[in-house]
Amino acid sequence: MKALKLFSIAIIGMAITLGSCTGDDGETGPQGPQGIAGVDGIDGQDGQDGANGNANVQAFSVDVSDWAGGKILPFNIPDNIDKTKFAFLFYLESLNGEYVFPVPGASLNGSFNTTLFYSQTTEGEFGDAQISFFSSIDGTAFNMPPNVFGRVIIIAAEIGTASKNGFTDVLSELKASGVDLSDYHAVAAYFGLEI
Repeated sequence: MKALKLFSIAIIGMAITLGSCTGDDGETGPQGPQGIAGVDGIDGQDGQDGANGNANVQAFSVDVSDWAGGKILPFNIPDNIDKTKFAFLFYLESLNGEYVFPVPGASLNGSFNTTLFYSQTTEGEFGDAQISFFSSIDGTAFNMPPNVFGRVIIIAAEIGTASKNGFTDVLSELKASGVDLSDYHAVAAYFGLEI
């Protein structure tokens, strides 16, 4: 914030200095040629970024509504994304779509916690990712009943490329913008990804 204030003061000083220069203006030059439209978009399609969008961020939805319940919820990260080139944020959505909470993290009512494992290079026996459930009281494995979750929402951010705001680390960008990473709707709205 301090750097922003100093930068603003420097810009105002430059504007006053340049604005106070006098002299004759020359003729206006000819109109330059139209520039080439950029190719930015979500999911590899041409288009423009949203209001706060980032062309290197994508959202995916994995249907888990038919999961039979248990201590581990296995699923696959979609094959059309190179897991070695993206960082991920995971969220679990209730079957009725009313609740969404981050993974790893605590449930909305605090009855259980979740952890997450995924492999960047191999697909395991049941999938390349899994969410484990633990009691928030004593840390023991928590046996989740069926028909609780509808989908796993995955936000994938490309690693090592600068966003339009100049950040190379998406988590730093979100934190600098005051976005709560545990709030799926805030993260999705920031990137224009609500699915």
